[in-house]
Amino acid sequence: MYHLMINILTSIMHKNRERIIETGLRILAQNPAASMDQIAEEAGIGRATLYRHFGSKNILIRELYFTAHRMFEEAVLPILDSQLAAWQKLEKVVTTMIPLGASFQFMMFEPMHTDDPELEALYNSQLRTWRALIVELKSAGLLDPGLSDAWIVLCLDSMIFAAWEGIFKGDIARNEAPSLVLRTLMNGVGRANPAISV
Repeated sequence: MYHLMINILTSIMHKNRERIIETGLRILAQNPAASMDQIAEEAGIGRATLYRHFGSKNILIRELYFTAHRMFEEAVLPILDSQLAAWQKLEKVVTTMIPLGASFQFMMFEPMHTDDPELEALYNSQLRTWRALIVELKSAGLLDPGLSDAWIVLCLDSMIFAAWEGIFKGDIARNEAPSLVLRTLMNGVGRANPAISV
């Protein structure tokens, strides 16, 4: 009986924690100034329960970054490890990442603290993942070899964030976002002009 009660309590605590994280991702994307009390109310739990799991808003946001990173890896790594051609991988990665914007939007309003070694390690891991794809695309002759991997990674990362923001603000349609990112990455925004040399 004792062990059964422990299992039930553990299950409830786990469900509460997951509910807090899911609510935090949603609420902070909509309202970055949302208080812990508002998050608790939206999650349908008591204030004390929220603080039992996360002692402050900063601690909660830190956990949201870890959650987002896990979501990123679960979505992207299987694609990169597949036997698809480089272009197909890029297309599928971008198409997969766009719908995750609803969960990742809080990052636009809650910058990562670069003085946190664990968060910095997560970010660097994500950059390495992007770089592996860029290297593969270069090897396939699809990207300019004269541009550094780091620069292309920054461009791709920024365009995905721009797509999320555009969707969030209603400036672009969700179903158009993947093709806009891919077209801009591969073709740029300018037109060929013999009078301009860069």
